[in-house]
Amino acid sequence: MATFGELLRRHRVAASLTQAELADQSGLSRQAIADLERGARARPREGTLARIVAALRLNAPERAQLEAAALHGAGDPDRVALLPAPLSSFIGRESERSELVSLARARRLVTLTGAGGIGRTRLAIEVATELQHEYTSGARMVDLAAIASPLHVLTACAATVQALLENCRELHVLATSR
Repeated sequence: MATFGELLRRHRVAASLTQAELADQSGLSRQAIADLERGARARPREGTLARIVAALRLNAPERAQLEAAALHGAGDPDRVALLPAPLSSFIGRESERSELVSLARARRLVTLTGAGGIGRTRLAIEVATELQHEYTSGARMVDLAAIASPLHVLTACAATVQALLENCRELHVLATSR
């Protein structure tokens, strides 16, 4: 994935704007645009991104890509690992992964079920890793395996996911369950 600065420069050049012109149109300083493009500032300050998007007149996919780079861009020292790093290669199960990617794009809630130890979580992490850049806020994993009471987890998770999906229209949930 390109860094925020790289994407900003590409969009600015595609719009046939100089750094000074983008600064003027966005209400930002010329130095701020230059710093963002060269990576001196890895992520824009609050409100800056919206000004840049408006000035560049980006469409929804372009805006989402720039926002994702701002939140999760390479080289960002404040970046937090949102998904666990796999400890092994993902071999086989390509058809399941492909089907699950399609389902996760089309549906806001997808649940993987099956017996323990079959690799549901590993498959879900692989899918989330592939899709994370398509979502403005990336992808996150919430690991509830350490909770001992399955009935408490089931009830609480169902209510929480329902409330989140009702109130966060762009949220997608990929859940794994026995």
